[in-house]
Amino acid sequence: MCTLSMIRSDLQPGPPHVRIVMNRDEQRTRPASLPPTLRVIDGTSIIMPIDPASGGTWIAATSRGLVLAILNANPGMSTYAGARGLAFSGRRSRGEIIPALAGSATLCDAAESLRSFIAREYPPFLVIALDAQECFVARSDGSALTLDPIVSVPDAEVWSSSGLGDDRVIGPRRELFFSTLTRTPGSRFRAQEQFHQHAWPDRPEISVLMRRADARTFSRTVLDLFPALVRMTCDHLDEQLRPEGSGVTLELPLARTHAEQSA
Repeated sequence: MCTLSMIRSDLQPGPPHVRIVMNRDEQRTRPASLPPTLRVIDGTSIIMPIDPASGGTWIAATSRGLVLAILNANPGMSTYAGARGLAFSGRRSRGEIIPALAGSATLCDAAESLRSFIAREYPPFLVIALDAQECFVARSDGSALTLDPIVSVPDAEVWSSSGLGDDRVIGPRRELFFSTLTRTPGSRFRAQEQFHQHAWPDRPEISVLMRRADARTFSRTVLDLFPALVRMTCDHLDEQLRPEGSGVTLELPLARTHAEQSA
């Protein structure tokens, strides 16, 4: 129940960098997420927001220059996915997955760590992992895990999921993303921002800025990966439930070796 987009920019002035934006959709009964915080995992500094329900997270950036994000996966057709979700009740929280990968030294290490996961222990998920140059995607259907090859970071890409069934949102949101990039003049980052704020008046339940009776877009995380640092802002979108510290920006310097390689 999320939408994540990635745009690579080499526009001047300013250093080339990758911007990741993620709308997090959740049930209305779920407690508000906690603002990004700095933690250390296996000697690696991490910035990530915290989901108080699981103690885990859905997105993180590390001093090694890695960005890791996870989306719920809802494979197959569904009239309403609530009943399907019951099939995976009692499994471990997907919120554990990103912290478990965050101590990885490299993208290859993160991929190797994922291969050791037992897919049956978690509900279905989609993991996107990247550094300034390369990325990979891992998919689990709840019984088996598939890792795509590591490839160059794309110029632009988007991933989506929905509790109503991923097949209902992937096509419309993907088409909207690339059409917004094409028709919006000026900064592609501005187009990315417009995409994550978009809602169809007649289709709020599948919109990027989603809204339905039992769920809505809960928060938006903006993450900028520069050659020498990573910057994260996580903003809660419900003013009435907005936690203290929401919207605060954290910056994390990258390790010298990564900055030198990326410069």
